[in-house]
Amino acid sequence: MASEPRDDLAENHDMVQVTTREKEKTKEALARGRKQHQAGRLELAALTYQEVLRTEPEHANAWHLLGQIAFQKGDCELAIQWMERALSYEKDNAAFHHNLGLVHASLKDWRPAREALDRWRLPASRPHQRE
Repeated sequence: MASEPRDDLAENHDMVQVTTREKEKTKEALARGRKQHQAGRLELAALTYQEVLRTEPEHANAWHLLGQIAFQKGDCELAIQWMERALSYEKDNAAFHHNLGLVHASLKDWRPAREALDRWRLPASRPHQRE
């Protein structure tokens, strides 16, 4: 009976190592994608961000960066969809709200643009400052 908890600990330790390795691979892929993105290689960057999402489907930055690429390519509806998905994972991320507001503004969709930009200026963590 004493060996059972030890086996459980060994299994849990192996799972933590895998998770750590996966997180490191995700971090490396995200950095690679950002370099590609900054160099203007949008298709390659998008593929790299999608690689991140295959490992971590709730990776907010990857969704947001895909949204930025969609916006850069002129697909505002897809940009909004992906940026909103990013916000579903990180509701108080000011940069996400800011960029979503810019996409809405580019469509002259003023109400959601203002709402997103207001959230950028006054994140939910400071609700007492909202009016």
